[in-house]
Amino acid sequence: MGDYPDMPVTASGRIGRKRSSGFPSSVSDVSRAQSGVTSHYPRSFVSSTSGYRSTVTSSGSPRGRSGLSTATSRGTLREEMTTTNSVISNGDVISEATPGMEPFACVSVDRPALHIWRAEVGKLVTLEQNDHGFFHEGACYLVLKSVSHLGKNWNLEVTIGEVHDDRSTSLHYWLGQHAGQQDVKTVERMSRDLDEVVQQASILSREVQGHESVCFLCNFPEGIVYIEGKPRMTVSRASKYTKRLYVMRGRKFVTATCTEPRVEELDTTGAALLDGFPRMYLWIGARCNHVNRVKAIQVARRVRNWQRKGKAHIVVVDENDTTQNSAFLKKLRCGDTQTANGVENGSTISEQDGQAGLLNLHRVSGDRVLYDMPFAATRPLLQKFLVTTDSYLLDQGPHNPLFVWVGAKAENDDVADAVSRGQIFAQHRGYPTWLPVCRITEGFEPQVFKMTFLEWRDRTLTKAHHTRSYSVGNIGRALFSRSDPRTVAKVSEMWSDDIVLSSEGSTEMFRVDGESLEPPWDQPGVFLNSDCYVIWHRPAPQALTNHVLPNVLFYWLGSKSGPDQQTSALNLTLTMAGALQQALVIRVLDNKEPQSLLSIFHNSIVVYDQTVLSAKEKVTMYCVRKCAKGSMRVQQVPVKSSSLHSSAAFIISTPKRCVLWYGKLTGGSEREFSKTMLGFLDAA
Repeated sequence: MGDYPDMPVTASGRIGRKRSSGFPSSVSDVSRAQSGVTSHYPRSFVSSTSGYRSTVTSSGSPRGRSGLSTATSRGTLREEMTTTNSVISNGDVISEATPGMEPFACVSVDRPALHIWRAEVGKLVTLEQNDHGFFHEGACYLVLKSVSHLGKNWNLEVTIGEVHDDRSTSLHYWLGQHAGQQDVKTVERMSRDLDEVVQQASILSREVQGHESVCFLCNFPEGIVYIEGKPRMTVSRASKYTKRLYVMRGRKFVTATCTEPRVEELDTTGAALLDGFPRMYLWIGARCNHVNRVKAIQVARRVRNWQRKGKAHIVVVDENDTTQNSAFLKKLRCGDTQTANGVENGSTISEQDGQAGLLNLHRVSGDRVLYDMPFAATRPLLQKFLVTTDSYLLDQGPHNPLFVWVGAKAENDDVADAVSRGQIFAQHRGYPTWLPVCRITEGFEPQVFKMTFLEWRDRTLTKAHHTRSYSVGNIGRALFSRSDPRTVAKVSEMWSDDIVLSSEGSTEMFRVDGESLEPPWDQPGVFLNSDCYVIWHRPAPQALTNHVLPNVLFYWLGSKSGPDQQTSALNLTLTMAGALQQALVIRVLDNKEPQSLLSIFHNSIVVYDQTVLSAKEKVTMYCVRKCAKGSMRVQQVPVKSSSLHSSAAFIISTPKRCVLWYGKLTGGSEREFSKTMLGFLDAA
């Protein structure tokens, strides 16, 4: 028999080699690389003029989390770009350093920092710290915020849009309403490069002037000021000084927009700053609350320090003071002398109330909206709808940001194209072009995203279990328990769920027929509950350890199999184990399969019901249920309403169509796997 032991077989054929499975593997078993990227820097870069050297590991991934070589223990890079024309590393000749990466030389995520770049003539220019928070309407900006609180000295204020972790980065590219297409393309291209440098930012968003998301505004707690024109057309460099009126809007996050100095721009519920020479006038409406008054004064001081270098005098004008208010209105252009009275106009999109009836979750797998972005779930949304191997889009209507959630084990394309796919979805739905699109990485979700779900628990938190105390008399009876994690194992070599087999290797499945075994089953992983099966698994050589023997034998007993059949399965398994000499025998009961058996069948099995098959009904129903560690079990059930369960997904197959029924407590894994099983259960 060759490699097979001497054992009884039927005369219908000989034992053959393993055949491939006819049904797909489990969603959770798909081994995708974590969404990492490759740095643009070469493996080794040496400057021949300065003598400075920055090294990258031979594996291709840079040292440190930031994706850049480190010159100090804090991870700060100090790199001098030269015109070196010949650098050899591992046999590769690199002509020169990667062009366009000079602005990112000082980037490091090992310490808290805020970096801002502005696009100018196809390149990025780093802004000084004094210019942070001032954005020109005719320019585009790139903002990178890194948060690192490794010690207890960091006292960061918790805001609704921030992400709190030991190390997290948020990357945004901001587009002014009068920005040119060249600058827009520059920041979009450089945002992808910077995302690779920091090795996938926790949050990546596209922002448009006047409609910024909370994730972007929380980086500027002192407010944002919009400057008219392009950077080279600043007011301070003009030959003739022109008055500018900055209208302040917003409650928690203040934005000051530069407008024409007219009375119509004033709002009695807000504040405005008139930049007139030589003084600056801060006008406060009669209905402006105390918080907005304080923030307006802070913004006025920032504008004075940035525009006048702190030398101008600020005059505060209260609308309730008739004398001062009349004198202030004369400085504005003639028009309506009545100020606006009502709700603020032009408030940021993040502060508007969302549509209560629209909250949809779509699974994203490509750029085609109708085919690659199917509907997944609606309110109430549960956290388990999100599968770590996929990406999802959260649609909250045309007045709220689009969130694209990317799992930790999603493909690289899902990470790189998340924002562009969100823009395609918004364009297909007819949403405004200024709608913010935010990419969120699993494990770094901001609070504004978590609020849309019914319940949210951080998956990084693990439950602490206390180990039981055993005396000298009962320590020998302490065994490993699957239900109670507090128990301990007496013998380290014993078989438990800690030892999980892999699908690598060879697996053959035999059906018990009387006192003999049929040839290998042509569909491994497919069972009939009225039969018994023997599974012979030989792990790959690299998987062999002290706890895994060269041969593992499972004998599966169907729930509707007879006692004689079960006894025969046991005897045949022992006969095979004796012939193999070194074999581990495991009994498996129907509907109680261990993870060690499910793993060798790619974490998914299908069990048919003999009673339902014998009835020969035209309508069939299958239950898709998630087992431990993400494994899937498909069970054929009677076509009755009593078979439905709220924590499982069901496939109802008819001669004309198939119907998917989802329980309200099912997660995204069951729902996606039930779609995959349609091609196997209903091949027609």
